[in-house]
Amino acid sequence: MALSDIVSENMQWMDEAACVGNPEPFDNYETNRSFAEEVDELCLNCPVIKECFEMGSKGQYGQWGGIFWNISGKPDLKYNEHKSQEYLDRVRELVE
Repeated sequence: MALSDIVSENMQWMDEAACVGNPEPFDNYETNRSFAEEVDELCLNCPVIKECFEMGSKGQYGQWGGIFWNISGKPDLKYNEHKSQEYLDRVRELVE
């Protein structure tokens, strides 16, 4: 099996993500709080939030699995500050 087959096979979950086909780039997440809150809600209702969260925790920058990650695989404090404790608890429930 080729490396490209393994990567492709391991990423198939992305086809099921709630954000697939979203016409607005997630770049706006960093500058538009209302957009960020919409994206957060989208994540909470995503069937593959757990897989997405795991991807972010491996160093993917941006919104992954309901959390905005920095390139070190840690939640970014600045871009997650608008999230309530209730929201964060819900994400934790969904990804465990």
